[in-house]
Amino acid sequence: MQLLLVLGSICSSKISRTRFKKTAGNLLTAAPSETIRQQFFITLISQLYQSCFTYTNLKFLSDYKRHLMLMDHRIQLQLGRSVITGTVTDINQLGQLVIVDATTHQHRSIPAGEVTKVFP
Repeated sequence: MQLLLVLGSICSSKISRTRFKKTAGNLLTAAPSETIRQQFFITLISQLYQSCFTYTNLKFLSDYKRHLMLMDHRIQLQLGRSVITGTVTDINQLGQLVIVDATTHQHRSIPAGEVTKVFP
């Protein structure tokens, strides 16, 4: 089962309308007023903004680090077009992976990327 949240209007194509007619539902008994819609978006944006601070919260980071399955494992990751191999040693205060790069043997913080392989 998929849950789909659509904000705004659905695409005008017949395929999209037909597909969404079969699966989409509406919990409202009447169309919301302009004020209600604005309050909804203000609340949504506010909650998204507040969630930005979750990842730099020290309690969250310590829990995340404790449960991180990559800790002390040798990994390969894709960062843009670069492939980097190293051993995960820590998570920094920004929530970035800290690795010892297999090529340079230096500690390196990885701001983003996709782990593509975990070595045994």
